[in-house]
Amino acid sequence: MEAGSGRVHSLTVEGFLRLSADINLQLQARHLSRQALLRLVLGRAEVKHPAPLLEAITYLRDGYGDRRRKNGPLAILHPLRVAALLSHTMEQPTILDLLSALLHDKEEDLRVEDVGAEEFGRLQNAFEVMRQKIDQDHQWFLGERMAILARKPGQSYYAYLGQIVGKARQMVDLLHTKLADRLDNTFDIAVQGRGVQERGFFETVFGALFLPGYQLPVQEFELPPDEETCVLLLSQLFKNAVFMSVLRMEQLDDLDDTTAGLFTALADVSRAQAQWVAMEAFHTFLHDPAARHRVLEETMKYCHSGGIGAVTTRERGGSLDGTFLDRFAVADDHVRKVQLAAVYKDPELLARLMVLFVAIFTCFLVDSGYYIRGIDPNGLKAVG
Repeated sequence: MEAGSGRVHSLTVEGFLRLSADINLQLQARHLSRQALLRLVLGRAEVKHPAPLLEAITYLRDGYGDRRRKNGPLAILHPLRVAALLSHTMEQPTILDLLSALLHDKEEDLRVEDVGAEEFGRLQNAFEVMRQKIDQDHQWFLGERMAILARKPGQSYYAYLGQIVGKARQMVDLLHTKLADRLDNTFDIAVQGRGVQERGFFETVFGALFLPGYQLPVQEFELPPDEETCVLLLSQLFKNAVFMSVLRMEQLDDLDDTTAGLFTALADVSRAQAQWVAMEAFHTFLHDPAARHRVLEETMKYCHSGGIGAVTTRERGGSLDGTFLDRFAVADDHVRKVQLAAVYKDPELLARLMVLFVAIFTCFLVDSGYYIRGIDPNGLKAVG
C-alpha cells in the first residue's frame, strides 16, 4: 500500500494480507508492545503525541480479548486495520482521524451486554484514561463522531447511511472512517482466497463468449469459497454498492482527495473479490462451456437493458431482475442469510451475481456519474 498527495495509489488484497499478518503477529506476542503495534498501524505517518493512541490500543485489546470475527480472525484486527488503512491513505492523519477509526465500533461491539457489567465498568475506566490524554475539544468531537458512526439497535442500513451522509459535508472524516471500514470488511473476506488477476478474469470472459471450444486457464490453486464465505461476501458487496451509490447520488464521492482515493480503492477491491468468486464458480461448479456462456450472456443482457443502473422487480422478467429486492433488501437478518445461502446452492445464479458485481464496480471506476437508482435512506425501491 502506497500513499501520496492524499490519494490511494495501490491497495491490493496481497498487501492487505501482509499488513494484517504483521498486526496479528504483534497481537500474538507473549508481551504486547503497544509501540510496535502502533508503528504498524501508522506506517509512514508521524504523530507528535501518541499517548491517546497507545491507550486506545490498550482499551481495544482488553475489550475484545480473544473474540473472533465471523470469518475467524481476531475481532481487534478490524479497528486496527481500519486505522491503518486511513493512515496509509492520508497525507497526515490527525489524532482525531485515528481515534475515530480505532473506536468506530465501540458503541456496537463493547456494550455491557457484550462484556458483562463488571468488565464494562473496568473498560469504561480505561476509556476515560484515554479521553484524558486529549483536550476537551477533541473529547467532544470524538464523542460526536462515535455517536454518528454507531448504528442504532433496529436501525436499517439505509437509515444508518443517511445518518452519516447527512453530516458528511461538515465532517468529511466520517466518510474517511466509513469508507475505510467498508474497505476492511471487503478485504477481510480474502482470508480464504488470494483474489485473481484482472487480466485473467476478463480473458476468461472473452474466451467463454467468443471462442468456440475455449478452455479455462489452469489455476495454480483451487480455492472454492464455502457457503458462509459466499454469504458474507455477497452481503459486503451489496453494502458497498449501496453506500457508493448514496455517495455518488449526493455528490460526495470526491469531496476531498482522501474520500476520492478510498472510494476508488473500495470499487477496485470489491471488483477483485467478485472476480475471485466468479472465477472459482466457473472452475468448480460450471464445467459445461454452454453454462458459462449462458451465465455471461444473460448477465450482459440484464446490464444492457438497464438493470445495472436501477433496482428492478422480478416482473421485469430477466434472470437477475428483482434479485436485490428479493434477496438482499430483506429486513430480517436470518431470512436474508437464508436467501443468500440459497444463492450459493444455485451455481449459475451465484456466477451471474458475481459477474454483475464485477460490472457494477467497473462502472463506478470508469463512469464518474454512475450509481444505482432506487436507493435512498428509506431503503430500496424499484425504478421504472
